[in-house]
Amino acid sequence: MDDRLTVLQMIYSFQMGGSERMAATIVSAIDPSRFRPLVCGLNGGGPLADQLQKEGIPCFILNRRNGWDLSLPPKLYRILRHERVDVIQTHHLGQFLYALVPALLLGLPVIYTEHSYHAFIQSGRLRWLARRILPSAWRVIAVGEDVRRYLCDRIGIPPERMEIIHQGLSVPDTNTEDIAALKASLGLGQGGGPVVGHVARLTAVKDQESLLRAFVRVRRSRPEARLVIVGDGELRDHLTALSVELGLEESVRFLGFRSDVERVLRAFDLFVLCSSTEGLPISLLEAMAAGRPVVATSVGGIPDLLRNGAAGVLVPPHSPEALADAILKLLSDPSARASYAQAGRREVETRFSLNKMVRRYESLYREAAESRGRLRR
Repeated sequence: MDDRLTVLQMIYSFQMGGSERMAATIVSAIDPSRFRPLVCGLNGGGPLADQLQKEGIPCFILNRRNGWDLSLPPKLYRILRHERVDVIQTHHLGQFLYALVPALLLGLPVIYTEHSYHAFIQSGRLRWLARRILPSAWRVIAVGEDVRRYLCDRIGIPPERMEIIHQGLSVPDTNTEDIAALKASLGLGQGGGPVVGHVARLTAVKDQESLLRAFVRVRRSRPEARLVIVGDGELRDHLTALSVELGLEESVRFLGFRSDVERVLRAFDLFVLCSSTEGLPISLLEAMAAGRPVVATSVGGIPDLLRNGAAGVLVPPHSPEALADAILKLLSDPSARASYAQAGRREVETRFSLNKMVRRYESLYREAAESRGRLRR
């Protein structure tokens, strides 16, 4: 008999979004002698499913139809029962909503993790729904103080039922590959021009359009500079067309989805994140861990992450002019880039330990299972 606790992660899809990557990090790092991880996505497959299945982690795809899909709760119920799941962890409200009834019917505890709050800001109906169903969660987890404060102040979650667990990640060795050779392998040629990098889903909230418009200004002063955009999403065709319209087709590289983001980050001289709202962006943490100086918009949890400008440059959202000025200033100041890079790396090492995050979730899974009499040892 398998005495391990079976923990199912509920995510939106198997594309490489921030919450999906966090769930993947957890299931890949938890102790396999004590936990059996599963991952379930509401929507279709994607590269994350391929990656996890290669690691031997079972993945389930529910193939949600547009709108509220009444066929999903019964599907999920059958999976939970067949796989003898002990604890469910949901990422964002939609996943919690679909998991709630099957979990109640089976007597399973649900840990709700929220990564951002921009969807709540946009929808009064969503706020109303959250106020009524989130009390059913066994525990509510926020990825940062900014998210925790919003859930307490605007949704009404009692502080004693909440906890902050920061995204954790390992800090890689920064001297493992020849940078010039790496740039060449990414199609950036042998030239010595600086590379500005960006990693995110190609979606409206990440505001890559402002980045492209900012890069027009950057190129006027630094024509040798290049922009590399890593990620995929519904705006891929629009952004590619916009880069041509702006005359940037020779200066911008769209790399699409990459499973080796940690390696690609080393090719960047500067990392930029220009979101209109954020919780705790994983790509920004990864850039800091890789020792890349960063420029980011002052939204959500980013100011706290960058210690209000001590570990990176903050700019207002939706401002190509301010973004371009910050990029140009850092590109012209190697000592400032080095200082920000060192500060950012120290920040990740100090506050965002992978081991700390995983051990805390493991403790929560055991506490949750014990609260429902499901702890087998």
